[in-house]
Amino acid sequence: DVYKRQCLTGSLPLFVVSAYQRSVGAYGDARLAALGASIWGCMAVYVAVRRRVGPRDGAVIIAAATTVMIVQGVGQDELTIRWLCATALVVVPVAAAMLLGPRAVALSTAVAVAGVVAISLTLPAAPLFRVYAALTLVVTALAPITVVTLLVRRMQAARDLARILSVTDPLTGLSNRRGIEDRAGSIVATATAAGEPVTVMVLDLDHFKTVNDTHGHAVGDRVLTEVADTM
Repeated sequence: DVYKRQCLTGSLPLFVVSAYQRSVGAYGDARLAALGASIWGCMAVYVAVRRRVGPRDGAVIIAAATTVMIVQGVGQDELTIRWLCATALVVVPVAAAMLLGPRAVALSTAVAVAGVVAISLTLPAAPLFRVYAALTLVVTALAPITVVTLLVRRMQAARDLARILSVTDPLTGLSNRRGIEDRAGSIVATATAAGEPVTVMVLDLDHFKTVNDTHGHAVGDRVLTEVADTM
């Protein structure tokens, strides 16, 4: 649904712009806007048909959207459209950071930066203003992607830690009940396919309460850790 709304948000304004440009006689700009709107519309239809969009689909959509915005930003004579395309390119790396891997994020960031520079340097303005616009947009593109990338990495690290803690005992590192339930099926299936036996080890530490009562729980934890390492 997010992808579909984004694609529709990209296509509908361009269709309106294309109709307006055609009405005032700017046929070249109108055709370019209609082409961009059609590409956005095709992506919206694709997302609606697929329903579930994976990382590869997301990469294709982001790449197509980036291409449309760069072409529109460089090829349109209307300054408003060019500035809108340049501003929209700033959001591309942020979307990539939330949906794609590190390499794809780096590539989309490089393309977006190149796009905003190309749009800025082709503006019908004084050279100094074009350079200033390019530098400003580059900084505007890199600042949010840096922050979002750090946040995404921290979220992924927290998610990985939560996943590990959910299937292992935090003291010994051995699988807990959920971890055993998750792995038992695949272990038995692999052993069965290879014709190998499966061994289950069940241990009870005799008089372990005495260890805690006599030497303290810190020593008891160490005993449990040493037993787990020995196993």
